[in-house]
Amino acid sequence: MLATERQNYIVTKIKEEGGVEVEKLAKELDVSLMTIRRDLQHLSEEGWIERCHGGAIAKKEVPYTKKISVQGDEKKRIAKKALSYINDGDCIFLDAGTTNLYLAKELKKLDNLTIVTNDLEIGHYVNKLNCELIICGGWIQKDTSCMMGMLTENTLRELKIDAAFIGAASIDEEFDVLTPTEEKVAYKRLAIANSCYSYLLVDSSKFNRKAMRRINNMGDYTGVITTYQFEKEELELIEKKKIHIINA
Repeated sequence: MLATERQNYIVTKIKEEGGVEVEKLAKELDVSLMTIRRDLQHLSEEGWIERCHGGAIAKKEVPYTKKISVQGDEKKRIAKKALSYINDGDCIFLDAGTTNLYLAKELKKLDNLTIVTNDLEIGHYVNKLNCELIICGGWIQKDTSCMMGMLTENTLRELKIDAAFIGAASIDEEFDVLTPTEEKVAYKRLAIANSCYSYLLVDSSKFNRKAMRRINNMGDYTGVITTYQFEKEELELIEKKKIHIINA
């Protein structure tokens, strides 16, 4: 079995079971413990999994308290640029995430907004503004303050939104938008489908990273608002995929 085949097997097993053990994998795949450890190290460096004592587990979300301080200046620039795509009286969806929290703090400059969000922190802040607030129900991922699941999806199905502002954990070399959390895939797709316009907000740290679940591709958005500086080869792929990049 080739290394790529072993590694695909490991990722699939972690998706199904939540974690793996080195010794069990070595027996199942009939290879040495050292080979499995090298596979796990490679998958960890690529962002597919997290190493733990004696094995590996599914990649976890980064806690809100850590994310808020990462790439803060970039997120502020992205938020200011995103504000220019919102008009007085709009109904907008703010996806859970710290970049959209920065965007929420810009919204005091507009009037008569209806803001839909599945982020507790954003909801708490927006509730102080002169606007209408709709909180999507659902179970709460405590580390990220994100609401998701059937209740969140049911709320989004019933709404028609002018513009959705979506976050992402990772973007790979094919510009696929990825997340470690399976439940986030459905609500993000729904928010985009029920919006007239959709914008992906991503700072430079999100690129060339892996995660287990694919949401969509950057080309599926009205625009991608980012601070990332693309290489020549990446720009050629962007043109081929007809991705609209909005530089922040």
